[in-house]
Amino acid sequence: MYSDVFIRDFAELGKRVSDMLNNSSDSYVLRESMEMSESENNFFTFKMQREALLAISQYMLNKNALKGWLSRYSLSVTLKSSYIGVIAAGNIPAVCFHDILSVLASGYKCEVKLSRRDSHLIPGIFSILADINTFWSDRVVFKERISSSACALIAAGSDYTMKLIGSEFKNIPTLLRGTKSSVAVLSGDEDDKETDSLCDDIFLYFGMGCRSISRILVPENYKFERLIDSSKRYTSLSENRDFNASYRYQKALMTMTGERFIDAGFFILSEECDFPPPLAVVGYQYYKNENQIVEYLRSIEERIQIIEWSGREGCVDPGMSQKPSPDEYADGIDTLSFILRNAKNN
Repeated sequence: MYSDVFIRDFAELGKRVSDMLNNSSDSYVLRESMEMSESENNFFTFKMQREALLAISQYMLNKNALKGWLSRYSLSVTLKSSYIGVIAAGNIPAVCFHDILSVLASGYKCEVKLSRRDSHLIPGIFSILADINTFWSDRVVFKERISSSACALIAAGSDYTMKLIGSEFKNIPTLLRGTKSSVAVLSGDEDDKETDSLCDDIFLYFGMGCRSISRILVPENYKFERLIDSSKRYTSLSENRDFNASYRYQKALMTMTGERFIDAGFFILSEECDFPPPLAVVGYQYYKNENQIVEYLRSIEERIQIIEWSGREGCVDPGMSQKPSPDEYADGIDTLSFILRNAKNN
């Protein structure tokens, strides 16, 4: 069956990528892709790329996770000759990987228009897949423009860009994702490990992912010292000229306008910033009771990607926001069901 081949080969891809990152096998192809990415995008440091690829290999390409994911769709998945288009964002390394994975899991071929900010990593990954099984070598093609023959489209980017794409591809089914960010709810009783995990979810990928925590809800008596101490592991972010320039600009602007903020040394904690906030700014909001939490989350629900709230159904625990499994879909929309339901095999 097609699904069996898919699971076998993508699980092997996960193993090979993990081995390459851990220097237990030849990593020339992947290393070259990472080096080229870092040279063209100063946010794609080797460390950030490695974190993204490890998360993909360990959580998204885990064999058991792949089996569980596809088991609910197996009767609908057959090999098809038509293409689904994917227009990729470039905010974090390999951010479009799950969309391509979903297209291939559906049995369709995939046309990919890569972001100029992330044009090397995905081709490098799929060259490894083609080495595992040459069957995949023509199932993913990279193009400057999605062709008119595509039978559906998946795209991510700014709200404005999504409006333009929606207009351009109005004659085919589209799944369009605009700007979103994520929120964490703290009790104030978090230990060092939980606080460290929260900081990972805030600062990985410079906080530029839709699953990055950019606002925290805290009880009225919350003390920020533990969070700030834990964040010092990420002071190297200030070496990035764009991140540091944003930090300095936002600090100067808030000082001039009299806005209340906490200077954490390389980033700012702000009670009055927008959601999502500017680069190098993390928003916070105090709450008195759970009703206030629920009311606030409801007021911004259309802009929330995920909620990090320990032990709460439908939420993720600290440390897991940047480690999605195959069945954790952006915007809560089942990408694979969208394809199987809407795309027509031409």
